[in-house]
Amino acid sequence: MHPAEEVIGAVGLTEMVVRPGDTSVAIGIGDLPIIAPSLLINLMEHAAILSLDLFLEPEETTIPVSVEFISLSPASIGAALRGTSRVIEIEGKELTFECEVYEGERQIAAYVAETFNHEFVFLTDYPSTVRPFYHMRHEDNPELTKSYDLIWRGTEITTGAQREHRIDVLIEQAKQKGLDPEGLKTYIDFFRYGAPTHGGFGMGLLRVIMLMLHQPSIREVGFLFRGPNRLEP
Repeated sequence: MHPAEEVIGAVGLTEMVVRPGDTSVAIGIGDLPIIAPSLLINLMEHAAILSLDLFLEPEETTIPVSVEFISLSPASIGAALRGTSRVIEIEGKELTFECEVYEGERQIAAYVAETFNHEFVFLTDYPSTVRPFYHMRHEDNPELTKSYDLIWRGTEITTGAQREHRIDVLIEQAKQKGLDPEGLKTYIDFFRYGAPTHGGFGMGLLRVIMLMLHQPSIREVGFLFRGPNRLEP
């Protein structure tokens, strides 16, 4: 076991500032990444305009706003990870690789930066073992969830998913996580009489500020840092 401060590194803290986003129309996770980039672009544009306010004419902005999505195949991503992964299973002609999840995110971000000269990448379909019980799972592969992370320069700044709205499935997934549905009654009752398909995300604003300002640690951009070993002042 490692001390918490060593594990959470430069972006970990116990008190977070999060910008949530939710939509009641989520047919798969394809809807959600459309919302997160537009929010992020608006934040960056606003910050840039404030910093350049003295040099701009009224209502003038110097930032063209556009978002382009490129879908990367698992094969191309897998090739980028093999150099830092280890083989854990060989079955016929198939090899199964394993790497530490955060190191995997950094390696994929580095691959995207080198190949596409882009700082952002969405990672989708995380395993159900590393996602909460309320993330919806794929019908054809329950081991994967309809979830994503938005990675900026190797750091996760947003986590989102289509959430499970079917109460029987929700209860079963909670049990699979070792949770007692009775202890979740207040949450589960919201779905007892039916709920629409929906999803949402949370954006870590301090992480965004840290990366925008090119700071080495989240401690440099928060007013009072709260971590496992620092609760006062």
